[in-house]
Amino acid sequence: MVEYELGDGVATITMDDGRANALSPDMQESIGAALDRAAADDAAVVLAGREGRFSAGFDLSVMSAGGQAVVDMVIGGFDLSLRLLEWPRPVIVGCTGHA
Repeated sequence: MVEYELGDGVATITMDDGRANALSPDMQESIGAALDRAAADDAAVVLAGREGRFSAGFDLSVMSAGGQAVVDMVIGGFDLSLRLLEWPRPVIVGCTGHA
C-alpha cells in the first residue's frame, strides 16, 4: 500500500493501493508507519502517489457507513496533516495526477 525509499537524507513515501489511494484508516496507518521510519532516519519527506494518481481523499465507503469509523478516519487525517505540518525537515508533496 505504501512504499518507503531512503536516499541522500530524503524519504520518499509513495502511496499505491491499486485504486484511488483513498485515505482509509489502513492507508493512514501505512503512511504513519512510513513517517516513523523517516523520523528514525532523520529524513526530509517526499509524499507521492503512483503515476497519474495522488489520492482521492477520505475513503467514501467509510464515510457513507457513518458512525465512529468516520470520526476516527477524520481525526486520523487531521493527525496525519498536523504531523506533516510539524515535520522538522522539508516536506514535499508530489501530485502527478488526480489529487
